Amino acid sequence: MAEEKPEKLRHLLVQGTGTSYNYVSTLSVPHSRTTPTRDRAAHGQRLLREYGAAFKTGIMARGGGADIPGVSLTVRSEPGSELPIESLDSRRPDGPRVLAVREVEGATVAQVFVPQGGFQLIEEKLQDYLRKDTPKGKPANEALIASIASFQLAALEELWTDPELPFPAPSQPMAWEAWLRDSSEELLSSFLSLCRQHGLVTGQRSLEFPDRRVVLVSGTANQLSSFAILDTLAELRPARTPPTEFVEMPSREQGEWSRELMSRLVLPAADAPVVCVLDTGVSNNHPLLAPLLPAANMFAYQRNWGLADHDGHGTEMAGLAGYGDLIDALESKMRVALEVGLESVKILPPPPATNAPELYGAITADAAGQVEVAAPKRLRVFSMSVSTSNGRSAGRPSSWSAEIDRLAAGVDDGRQRLYCICAGNADPNWYPHYPEGAMTGKPLDPAQAWNALTIGAYTERDIIAEPSLSGWLPIAPHGDISPTSTSSITFERGWPNKPDLVLEGGNVALSPGGILPPDASIPSLSLLTTDRMIRGRLFTYTNATSAATAQASRMAAHLWAEYPTLRPETIRALLVHSARWTPAMVSRTPNKNNRVRLYGYGVPSLARARWSARDALTLVVEDELRPFKVGKSPAQMRLHKFPWPVEELQRLGAADVRLRVTLSYFIEPNPAQRGWMGRFRYQSHGLRFSVRRPTENDSAFRARLSKAMQDDGYTGSTGTDPGWELGGNRRNRGSIHSDVWHGSAADLASRQVLAVFPVGGWKADARRVEKPTSVQFSLVVSIETDETEVDLYTPVATELGVPVAVES
Repeated sequence: MAEEKPEKLRHLLVQGTGTSYNYVSTLSVPHSRTTPTRDRAAHGQRLLREYGAAFKTGIMARGGGADIPGVSLTVRSEPGSELPIESLDSRRPDGPRVLAVREVEGATVAQVFVPQGGFQLIEEKLQDYLRKDTPKGKPANEALIASIASFQLAALEELWTDPELPFPAPSQPMAWEAWLRDSSEELLSSFLSLCRQHGLVTGQRSLEFPDRRVVLVSGTANQLSSFAILDTLAELRPARTPPTEFVEMPSREQGEWSRELMSRLVLPAADAPVVCVLDTGVSNNHPLLAPLLPAANMFAYQRNWGLADHDGHGTEMAGLAGYGDLIDALESKMRVALEVGLESVKILPPPPATNAPELYGAITADAAGQVEVAAPKRLRVFSMSVSTSNGRSAGRPSSWSAEIDRLAAGVDDGRQRLYCICAGNADPNWYPHYPEGAMTGKPLDPAQAWNALTIGAYTERDIIAEPSLSGWLPIAPHGDISPTSTSSITFERGWPNKPDLVLEGGNVALSPGGILPPDASIPSLSLLTTDRMIRGRLFTYTNATSAATAQASRMAAHLWAEYPTLRPETIRALLVHSARWTPAMVSRTPNKNNRVRLYGYGVPSLARARWSARDALTLVVEDELRPFKVGKSPAQMRLHKFPWPVEELQRLGAADVRLRVTLSYFIEPNPAQRGWMGRFRYQSHGLRFSVRRPTENDSAFRARLSKAMQDDGYTGSTGTDPGWELGGNRRNRGSIHSDVWHGSAADLASRQVLAVFPVGGWKADARRVEKPTSVQFSLVVSIETDETEVDLYTPVATELGVPVAVES
């Protein structure tokens, strides 16, 4: 399909195609664990003694009274043996609770809080192991007890769950993220009181998650080592600190170009969507920004920081969010229609002030609150091109990324939000070793957020125009990953593909001697944007994943201007659905797992995201389902039978066509470090899609997906479904899933039924939902062909009763 079409046909929004069916997973894959061979009596008696001694020592060390809430213990497995931690975590309110799980030298190490009233629950498991047999003649609880190597009284350093950094020295002052073992106000109050008693300084705000509350604490490990404080904690993590991060034209000439562009501007409507720039503030006295960013749209986390840009970064991002690369607008002689406005929230303080690091989740929430109170009905895309300088997390959630997931999902207020956040830049020391730096450099916190669109950088800038740089060579080839970008290739298995998309982020060049320029950027390899005018200059250049993020936010806002009734997750789906890998990307990564981990789903196209065409039909569905069983209400799957251009596809016969499917939804996060599997999973739920195969009828399709749809004579499904670009293992990470099927038009003609069905999450596994709950999802489905004499769009539009109005 051509990149741009001479016609613009609106996507078809489809309603009423979905039908609910009861859903019971057909997957029954037992989790295989290797259980060590034990001398039953010796092993069980030793553990019984260790457990009782550790608990008694802990109670006595805490004063020995009946008012002691309990004791934190460390449970360790043998190296190479996995600990079935679910068996240590009781569903009883007074039972033992698994606090955190980590791997140390091949062993699983779990921190378990044992209340005084719940001591006997683990003791009974140990006694039963010694005395009782299963019907198969095995010791009771063998999988759990045989895998345990030891019980010990917990020490503070065993609550440290950051694998990238060593536990701090006992007397080293630092800022900590204290993850309390539950989210109650009572425990928070007790913790804050204990911190005051031991000279620790705590933050003013806290973040609340399921089972956890996070508070910033400043002090030393020695100060935190009080037993009373230790028993309030589930985890300790390091607090993250964010970074405080025509150009040669004379100022007068820049002003002339700016005024000429202003004479051609068509300003956005008063109710137009906005890009809300979360950054260092914006200089809205810039003549090109003032029309888009009135004073009423300017905010700061703390008013005494001021509203103006103290650094320049925020103004650069605002220029890209409003105009894209300014060269295009400046050199054009056409009218420039601006469809979106701007907002600014200053979330980074001017020097020498610093923010309490852990509070960036709270600051991000406060930013949303300020703009939504000021303009509650406004459509907005939050654009955040800031990240931590020390938070490469291998995909594991942080308090900041989890708070973004909560905000996007609208957990507290039911208001869903769209966030575009930068993947974070690679270490410049790795630029000369391209592409290793981009392939091995992990995204920066909070880029691992599931519900956000995480943006990396690619580049088409490979021509150096500066005469003074003769002999210099660009590092990245045309259409490939930018040297500044990062990827999730080295993420731990199961975490989302990040970035989700890549946009132009500029290139980097090396001198003939292999040396980088002083600031690693060259104007002709960068993007032109607005300057904060500290020296009277109106234009500057910028690059990297920050610039890519601002452009992605602009695209999202433009989409919302076209389709203002769509949900945030649908806008996200349309952008991902429009993305394609460049030839350079495909050539670089024959391994498709590496491809989606490095480039996400590719480079988005606003034209594709916004418009259908005769040979590229796009259908959009917004729906909901019940993802898990609650009481007598079963889980659901939704089957959608789409209006399909069957006759046109049959006429095309063996011609190649592409079916592209994108499923987007928001999860509720649970970021406690407890292994993130079973009922401790990070996501509240997951969804998947499947398309009916050419050889299946509707009943066979339903039976293949759900046990609830299988009758007594069901013998299982036959055949596979080749032709998918990625397949389930690669696409089914995170909370947005996109794939494309290649095949014949004749085969596609019978594939108009698509199912969305649930997979597990912490809400279902923990049985914490008391009434049936539905979750929203968005589905985007496209049929594309390279055949020129074809009209896939009109038959479907006619069936739906949509006039085929063409905008040229």
